[in-house]
Amino acid sequence: MNQYPEEVRESPRPVVALVGCSPLHAYIIKAFQYIVRPDADSRGLVPYHFVGYESPEMSNLSTKKDRPKEFSTPKGIIQGDWMYRQKNVIPAVIIALFNWTDEEGKPIDSDIVSQLDVIRKKIKGRSTKIILGLVQKRDNPGVEPSSDARTNDMRKRAEVDGRSIIHIDRDMITESVKRWSSHLFVSRSSFSARLDKILPEYTRVFYQDEARALKGTLERLQASSSSSAFGPATLSVMSNSPIVKGPEISSSPAVGGAHSSYVVGGGSGGQSNLSSSTMVTNVAVWKMSQLIYQIRYHFKIAYLAEFRRDNRTILKYYTSSYNALSTLVAVDPNMSRLVSSGEIKAVADLIHFMISRFHLNTNNINEALNQFQRHARVYKPVTGLPQIEYQHWAWLSRQYLVFGQMLENQIQYNWQNTNTLSLQHPAFYYQIAAKYAIQRKKVALEIGQNIRNSESFEKISNSREIKPTSSIEGMDYSKQEYVGQTDDHHREKFLFVLSPQVLEKEEKKEIDFIDICREMLVSHSSEILDLLHKAYDHYKSKSSRMALYTGALIGQERFASEKYEVAKKWFDRIAANYRGEMWWSLLANTLNYSLLCSLRLNLPGDFVNYSMQLLAPNMPIPIEEKKKILGDFISLYERAEGLFPNQDQLGPIMTPFTKGTFYAKSRMDFVLRLSSQFPGTIQFSRVQIQFNDSTYDTIIDDPQQLIFDVGAVKKFEFSFVTKERTEVKCTSVTAVLGGGNTNIHFLWKLDAWPTFKSNSDDPDAFVERTSTKVLAYEARLEITALHTPPALVGEYYYMQIRMKNKGESISRGSISFDINPPIKEDCFFTTEDRTKKLNDIPLEDIHLDEEFSQNFYFHTNVPLTRKIVVKVNYETVTHFTSFAERSFDVPVVQPFNVQCHFYTSHFSPINTLSANSIVVNQPFYLSLDVVNNAPFQLKWLQSVPQFQHVTCIGTSKGEDKTQVMHHDNRYAVWYKLLPSTGGDNIPLGSVQLTWQRTESLESSPVPVIANLEVPDTKISTAPFSIRFDNPSSTVLGHLFSYMIELHNHTDTLQEFGLSVGDNGAFLFAGDKQLSSLSIHPHRSTVLRYNLLPLSAGRQPLPAIHITSKRLGKELPQTKQPRYIFVSPSKGIRT
Repeated sequence: MNQYPEEVRESPRPVVALVGCSPLHAYIIKAFQYIVRPDADSRGLVPYHFVGYESPEMSNLSTKKDRPKEFSTPKGIIQGDWMYRQKNVIPAVIIALFNWTDEEGKPIDSDIVSQLDVIRKKIKGRSTKIILGLVQKRDNPGVEPSSDARTNDMRKRAEVDGRSIIHIDRDMITESVKRWSSHLFVSRSSFSARLDKILPEYTRVFYQDEARALKGTLERLQASSSSSAFGPATLSVMSNSPIVKGPEISSSPAVGGAHSSYVVGGGSGGQSNLSSSTMVTNVAVWKMSQLIYQIRYHFKIAYLAEFRRDNRTILKYYTSSYNALSTLVAVDPNMSRLVSSGEIKAVADLIHFMISRFHLNTNNINEALNQFQRHARVYKPVTGLPQIEYQHWAWLSRQYLVFGQMLENQIQYNWQNTNTLSLQHPAFYYQIAAKYAIQRKKVALEIGQNIRNSESFEKISNSREIKPTSSIEGMDYSKQEYVGQTDDHHREKFLFVLSPQVLEKEEKKEIDFIDICREMLVSHSSEILDLLHKAYDHYKSKSSRMALYTGALIGQERFASEKYEVAKKWFDRIAANYRGEMWWSLLANTLNYSLLCSLRLNLPGDFVNYSMQLLAPNMPIPIEEKKKILGDFISLYERAEGLFPNQDQLGPIMTPFTKGTFYAKSRMDFVLRLSSQFPGTIQFSRVQIQFNDSTYDTIIDDPQQLIFDVGAVKKFEFSFVTKERTEVKCTSVTAVLGGGNTNIHFLWKLDAWPTFKSNSDDPDAFVERTSTKVLAYEARLEITALHTPPALVGEYYYMQIRMKNKGESISRGSISFDINPPIKEDCFFTTEDRTKKLNDIPLEDIHLDEEFSQNFYFHTNVPLTRKIVVKVNYETVTHFTSFAERSFDVPVVQPFNVQCHFYTSHFSPINTLSANSIVVNQPFYLSLDVVNNAPFQLKWLQSVPQFQHVTCIGTSKGEDKTQVMHHDNRYAVWYKLLPSTGGDNIPLGSVQLTWQRTESLESSPVPVIANLEVPDTKISTAPFSIRFDNPSSTVLGHLFSYMIELHNHTDTLQEFGLSVGDNGAFLFAGDKQLSSLSIHPHRSTVLRYNLLPLSAGRQPLPAIHITSKRLGKELPQTKQPRYIFVSPSKGIRT
């Protein structure tokens, strides 16, 4: 992209000329860098292109030529230096600087008006504005001088308005620039800021006027062309000619690029006696001329709009110019009547670049992509003359290269967040550019193959004056009269054709011999590789598969340029990835190149390796080609000397052991199935089978067994006698081809092969198994266990292990025990001492059919089924070691189900969670219910209470007696307890039970002591306590005493109120109402009443209600009714 001239690559800036006072030019330009503009993209940007001239003559600015007023055949499409002059030479505004005062501030008489006339003469015909800069020394720096008579007089004589006169302080300007550079801003009152206000308007007007003038010129040319070129008679004769019909030509761009049919209009004059063929040719040339003028002027209007940043006009007229150029291609695909294909494509390249740059700069990426696709589609078929077709492919390659560079440099492409993944990626365009560069190379070699060995070519190639053709040749448009025209174009192409005979002659003209020679000197491979490497570098981080394809193209180009070593490295890298992706067709093509590289580099080992890979069955290669590869392979190794490197396997192989395990000192079977997939018959010299234990290694060297026909499968069976306990692996199988000093080893490495089952229904199918385990000598022990399950929690469970030898005599060994799930505490104990842990038990001299037994205890406190594992390691008299293991399931359950219940002294159930349910110093009852949970009888021996924080003041059992409890039998005992400590979760202790089995293998089962924990409970500390004292029975009509003792447990004086409820069953003697009863701290009061029963039977005692005045509620003890039995006479018992 950098090969394009600056006027094409960058958007142009309005040209401002500084004339006179040359020392001040640099300071004025510098001042514009520090003006703060809201629309500036970055600080320091100068929005104008300044051109300096020492004198008003402006030497390199030529006087404007008059635009054509009448139609004439164009010599080219776009003038080559027009853009350069618009961007760098032709000013939109001229700032004429003149000294107004001298160093002391005195006026200077200078002929300003005459010098302005010289400037105006130079810019005659253009709407260039002139700003008059009066350089002076001010008396009051920083203050703009008022308009004085001298200035007004100068304004009138110079014919400029007041806005176009600016006073400049020559001393202040240099100091201001220094100050501005340190503060990075410019005051809006400075002279440069004033210029910045008027320059945008002046430059905009200039470029608008220029564009307007171009439109007028185009309209005049189109209006005059039809009347001047042909008369009515001529047009009447040609009105029905097919070539006359074509796209309509307009001075303004068509909407959407569409065109309607066009019929040439006639004028008053013309030649009616022209031949039909001549008239058709002239009309075609006239029509093409019209299109060329539209292309030229619309392009200029769009370019001038870029100075004004008028995006709508820019896109409109660039698109119109491009559409007209495409129409020109459609009118005359041969490009031979008026312009050459080279010029057409050069102009198309220019306009396309301007449109693409515009879209990318305005972030319209999709529009830029669409424009490029159209550009490539339209101009790809325009190949030009066959003799120089390579120029077309070079041009097309450059189109893709430049557009890829534009994408890479001007946009931040996002590979993940776009729907046009490949089209938006620069690598795609670099790759296609390389594709057409390869086509260019191919065409150039075909064209130049007849002259490569000629003496003329040798002289030219040795000449320093003749240089290779460059793919970017002719990009400096300023050195061309018209864009795309070289010296050869001037000499051969731009001809006004008057007849078909002349046209035919020019089409058959031979191309200059030197052009082809220059193309033959080009280093095509270097250009191709540069493009491919660009694409590869982009693809490898974004698209690995496209990177593989590009890498393959690099390898092929290296191969074509005879860089075989580098090409082989690329092919090896690509082949490894293709093999992983299982792209067999691509892999076969890559391996073919690798095979040729190894042959060119004289690497027989690699040649054999690649040959074997190409002969593999998954390679989609014709059988005839495989046979040729096999023939080359055999011919090579027969003629070579020395050992070749080991090759990968050629065909499928199966190496199964018949079983996954074998026992020591037994027969072990092994099978090898080997198949050849050579495309022809081949004979191996030997097959070697290697194991991790070399004592099992085997060699097959029978020549008749090792002849393999096409697709043959052979089966080899082997048997071994296993040795000690180990794992046997088949590590490799090697088939050796050849003998003596020259042989090739085909190696199958089996260490990492998995084990899998065959899916075949063939009864001869087998399991693919490359390894097997040789177990210890097969154990021949019968292990049994005698016990009476289930085991009960807490007991020492009696078990007996019995073993019977069914094999060789055991010389020594040991028995160990294990349990699952494991238990942290010791669980196996000896029968001699139940506190001694059972360790490994030694074995000695157990002969055939002899038995061995061992008794032990198993103990656990957790109810859960346990798996007791008995492990036996032993050695026979023949020194073979063996191992036997047997497990036994032992369920463990609780011997009893125990329930505890609490009751009040009146046998009401107590909720232990509620407050004041159990109160300190007030008795309550504990009920203990025990149920036999074992499936067999248990003998109850005794129960011993071990209470805490309570005192046992009574029990339902005078003494425990031994008794037998059957399954689900219940045993109950009551305890009367008096709590002494209050609080939450008070532990009450436990009851110790002693029991034993009634049925066991053991002669005298061991008694078991179990602690039945009493649940923790809440005991309240009551502030008051009441004790009632009355007989349990009395006789009708006999007086008895009823006593109430009220105790204060608090540290304060308590007052109570007392009231006695009515009761018709008794006569009551005593106070029925006490309003105040005081009791001192930790003291008690006794209330006594005499009652005379009036009714017999169970009668409620009078209700006595005692209320605490401090608490404001009745004491709960007095709420409960109390009863007494009244006998009718003394003789009746209660």
